[in-house]
Amino acid sequence: MNMGAFAVITALQRRPGVTSHISTFAGLGRRDPWLGALMALFLLSLTGIPPLAGFWAKAYVIVAAVQAGGWLTALAVLAMLNAAAAAFYYLRVVVYMYMREPAEDAAPLSPGLLFRVGLAVTAVATLVFGLFPAILTAVSSAADVLKG
Repeated sequence: MNMGAFAVITALQRRPGVTSHISTFAGLGRRDPWLGALMALFLLSLTGIPPLAGFWAKAYVIVAAVQAGGWLTALAVLAMLNAAAAAFYYLRVVVYMYMREPAEDAAPLSPGLLFRVGLAVTAVATLVFGLFPAILTAVSSAADVLKG
């Protein structure tokens, strides 16, 4: 999720005259629908929307903190509040991508094939690990067995 989101940001930053302001994302969904859809996917996953990988990442951490009890329960509540606040910022970018007009002078994006393949791999991983979280738990369990 993070790699994909930062890759899209990097592609946007390569255009001349682009700043790191949120207006950079204005109209991305219309200018480059593929890049806009992938950025929306990554941001929704970072927000923790099911059935994406970010949901399971947040859920496993919060459930583990609650099960541990004690002061970690307060940490789980803090994590939930932080997730709610972060959702505002992540979803705001999605609003800019699809509900704001692009700047008139916005240069078209032309990322290369290798970049697009990398984004596709991160998008597939975000979807696969979200839809089938048991894959990650099986891999981590196998790593524990091999470790000791």
